[in-house]
This record gives sequence, structure tokens and C-alpha cells, in this order.
Amino acid sequence: MEDKLKSFIRENRQSFDSEKAPKNAWSKVEGNLGSSPKKGSISLRNMWLILVGVVVLFAGVGVVGYNYMSDNETQDFQYAEIKDDEYKQMQQHYKPLLQSTEQKFVNQVNTPTVMEELSDLDEGFSELQTDYLSNDAVNKEMMLRLMKENYELRIKILEMAMNRIQQENAVPTTLSKENSNEY
Repeated sequence: MEDKLKSFIRENRQSFDSEKAPKNAWSKVEGNLGSSPKKGSISLRNMWLILVGVVVLFAGVGVVGYNYMSDNETQDFQYAEIKDDEYKQMQQHYKPLLQSTEQKFVNQVNTPTVMEELSDLDEGFSELQTDYLSNDAVNKEMMLRLMKENYELRIKILEMAMNRIQQENAVPTTLSKENSNEY
């Protein structure tokens, strides 16, 4: 193959030599030889384009992140308001109910063991309430449920104690009436 090319060039050499290159062609070629970019090097223009791209990328991520965080803060704030409303409603319902039940109990009979148990439950409630009202509470929904159950348990204990005392007081009265009829 190489021989055919050489023979073609020899035969047509005259037609090749008739054409002449422009005078400044060789100087352009020499000028381009010295300024050719090396592989792996970045031109100043390309560096600026890369820098602008990185800045735009970070700005976009920043805007998206800011919007996400501000939406979460709004949702957390709204969630906290809802839970605080539930807390207020629970307090408005159970606190007066517990106080009136305690007052009835104290007026009827003041049993020390029942009052000690209620005191322990009251301390537990105070701890729950302190944790709930602090901003560090992890699960406010669970805390609300536990406080509600504490209120209900204290009321139930008082009502059961009053019912038992009433039943105990009612039994001897009935027996004494029956015994008086026998004689």
C-alpha cells in the first residue's frame, strides 16, 4: 500500500509543486505550535465558567434547604400549638374534676393511705408536666396521654375509695336495723 502512495506522489509531483502556500501560512502554524493548550490544563475562561457553575449550584441547594427548613419550623410550630391546645383543654377538663372529687373525698373521710398514693401520682404528674412544658420534650403526644391517664387514675382512685367507704358505712347501719327488729 505504501508503494502505491509513493508511486502516485512521484508520478504527480509536478501538479503538486505548481500550487504554492500563502506566505504567512507557515508563521501561523509556528505561532499555534507554542500556544497549544496542554492536556489537563484549564483555560482562564473555563475556570470562570466552572466557578460560576459551582456558585449557582450552592445557591440553589441553599435556597431549597432554607425553604425546607422554614417549612419544617412552621409545621413544628403549628404542631406545638395544636398540642398546647390539647394540653389546655385537658387541664380545663380534668383539673376542676379532680379538685372537686378530692374535696368530696376530704369532706367525707380523709384516709392517709389513699392520700399518700395520690401524692405519689401527683408527683409523677408534676414531672410529666415539667417535661411537657420544656421545649426538650421528645414526644409531646405521649406525654399528653400519660398526663391524661394520670388525671383519670387519680379520679378513679378517689371515687373507688369514696364508694368503698360509703358501702362500709351502709352495711353496719343495715345490720343494726335488722338486729333491732329481732328483739
